[in-house]
Amino acid sequence: RGVRSHSIVQQSLELLENLSHRGAAGCDPCIGDGAGITLQLPHALFARDAARAEIDLPSEGDYGVGMCFLPSGVAVRRLCELVLAQLAEEEGHAVLGWRAVPCRESVLGERGRVDSSSSRATGSPSRSSSASCT
Repeated sequence: RGVRSHSIVQQSLELLENLSHRGAAGCDPCIGDGAGITLQLPHALFARDAARAEIDLPSEGDYGVGMCFLPSGVAVRRLCELVLAQLAEEEGHAVLGWRAVPCRESVLGERGRVDSSSSRATGSPSRSSSASCT
């Protein structure tokens, strides 16, 4: 745990390949179920976006990121973000902010465009971090 290793990547790719048995591929070949692997957090990207949003991002390794697929409607998405932030707070975490995850709709099939959600990333400092949360 916590050790970088190519075997982790190999095992993750094998797991992804085996997901088709549970319906990870639908009737539209351009969409899946969002399953994937993240090898490491893109700290430079998050730091840039946090600075633009005036969010005090903790140092690399001192925060986590959650990926959420939320409704595309602004009002209901905002309500979901508020509920998730409240739940995080109840568990002893703080939500630093939300980031829209870019999506190239041109590569989506018809079904994907109809059912598209709003992909959002949220950050939370690790419990040992002393960073301020705004």
